[in-house]
Amino acid sequence: YATNNEVLAGKNIDFPRPAASLTKVMTAYTLLKNGLNLNGSQTYSPVDHQANYHSFRITAGERVYNLHLMYAGLISSLNTPMKMLVDAVEEDESEFVKWMNDQTAAWGLSKTEFADVTGENQKSQTTARDYLTVYKNATNNIEVSKILGAKYYEYNELKDLDGNPRHYDYHSNELAAQTHAGFTILHSKTGYLDEAGDNLALLIQRISDDKKFIII
Repeated sequence: YATNNEVLAGKNIDFPRPAASLTKVMTAYTLLKNGLNLNGSQTYSPVDHQANYHSFRITAGERVYNLHLMYAGLISSLNTPMKMLVDAVEEDESEFVKWMNDQTAAWGLSKTEFADVTGENQKSQTTARDYLTVYKNATNNIEVSKILGAKYYEYNELKDLDGNPRHYDYHSNELAAQTHAGFTILHSKTGYLDEAGDNLALLIQRISDDKKFIII
């Protein structure tokens, strides 16, 4: 897809598949649209926040800035930080998911339906054509675009209880850390579920003429 609204090539682009962690981009957009304060913070509660696929190194009672949670969720594609952020805006996750679906319906996306905020649920589905709209609109937000464009991020917990406050996040898209001869990756998001396979959405800029393309 070229950013002048021309679809250059596509295969099976209207076939619904599990969105996996591509879901988190829609979650981030919805969080910021509904007033998430990135300067605020959240305290981790396993009962409220631990995701099914939990790999976030955090202990009950530790506190983290919302901005840092957003980086962890989008850059390292960690699930638990996104659930913590959603709790900061709406305690009822099902209500938050409804907001996500109301937005995609308003965008006219008839083949997109989210069932959770992390993409762990295979019932969160979209198509390549629909997700193009999601990704474009979400990354029009300067903060979302900036975070997805980071190759690496590190931070300290606001409140540390286990003596290990420092976190190091590397982008889950290994291509983002590499130099490419013909193009530059401006931002990207990965996803994976057994039911979905590997997912990747990215914005690249061709070096020869600075033209930009979205690839999904």
